[in-house]
Amino acid sequence: VTYPTGPVSTTKTISFGTPLCTVPSLDGVRRNSAQAVWTAAGFTGTVSDVPGAPSGNYLINYQSITAASQVPCNSSVTVNRT
Repeated sequence: VTYPTGPVSTTKTISFGTPLCTVPSLDGVRRNSAQAVWTAAGFTGTVSDVPGAPSGNYLINYQSITAASQVPCNSSVTVNRT
């Protein structure tokens, strides 16, 4: 901006919220591979089992966040075999 007394400059910082990532479908993914799929989609959160989920390397057919939705990249998801 130029004022009669001369130019004046101001620096402003613009902050954006947490970036959004697209939720991958974990349906049919083996439990042991789920974290790698989640991370490859840009997420920094973790994949964990819902209470009562089976132990072992089961095929996932439930995830707590709907696939293809946009959520913060730091989100975590829970999974299960129903």
